[in-house]
Amino acid sequence: MDTPPAVYRALIDEAHERGLRVAAHLYYIKDARGLLDAGVDVIAHSVRDQDVDAALIADIKKRDVGYIPTFTRDLAVFLYETTPAFFSDPFFLRRVDAYRGEMTELNDPARQEKTRTSEEARTSNRR
Repeated sequence: MDTPPAVYRALIDEAHERGLRVAAHLYYIKDARGLLDAGVDVIAHSVRDQDVDAALIADIKKRDVGYIPTFTRDLAVFLYETTPAFFSDPFFLRRVDAYRGEMTELNDPARQEKTRTSEEARTSNRR
């Protein structure tokens, strides 16, 4: 997270004083813990640097914090290193005119190679 704890604590306090709820976009588990301690109302996107432990889950539940998980964003890092099977699925193809340009780009062998060899794809957690 780019925002220092002292700053996000002040922002959360100010928002709550004005009757506003606060959602925070995060990546790291240490930021999730800090934001929970600071009183955040919603965690947007999942902790992605490590598995979430039972203590963090219990804290989220105890504080009644909303959690908006990100299930598929990280798939895009490596999914398009080849042509995905769903590109030929009849349901998917029903509206192909709306995204034919994106499909053409994602089917390009040079683009697939770039995806396959990217640092982000190499370090992603492919579960």
